Amino acid sequence: MGSSSELPCFFFFFYLLLLLLFAPVSCSRSQRSCDTTDLNALQGFVEGLESSALGRSFNGSSSSNCCTWVGISCDLGSAPVKRVIGLDLSNKSLKGSVSSSLGSLDQLKELNLSCNSLNGSVPAELFHLPHLELLDLSMNMLSGLIPAESNLPSIRVFNISVNSFSGMHPILAGSSSLSVYDVSSNSFSAP
Repeated sequence: MGSSSELPCFFFFFYLLLLLLFAPVSCSRSQRSCDTTDLNALQGFVEGLESSALGRSFNGSSSSNCCTWVGISCDLGSAPVKRVIGLDLSNKSLKGSVSSSLGSLDQLKELNLSCNSLNGSVPAELFHLPHLELLDLSMNMLSGLIPAESNLPSIRVFNISVNSFSGMHPILAGSSSLSVYDVSSNSFSAP
């Protein structure tokens, strides 16, 4: 009789053990998940790239958690869904265009696509990211006009040097934290 009364206790403790073992795993997965809008924005960017090792790894990735992708930084907050705050794909031999979908990364603080072979114009949406502190598009083959007025209130580093931009120099009015402004080696006309 003693063994039958111990059986419910055994199952109770076994159940608790299972909960303790598997609950942290499911919580950590949910805490690391990537915001759907950010994921779509990054997938749109990758679609604009020509085939490359980086493009294949993004496209072929079964992970919908973009926070684990190469060059992606996400916030460290406690929210279950993480937001992309950094995209550093400098010096990755990227070819293709810069997608306007990156403008949907509304929490982005750093965008570094320098030292690649990106071409075409830069979407106006990138010049209206409210939290962007660093924009480095230097040493690519980008061209076209930069919007006459950009809204980058948090910008500290603005480097679009060594490209083929034309038109007027970009005006970064209201960017009180600006410490680096490099637009050299382009085809800008004097203000």
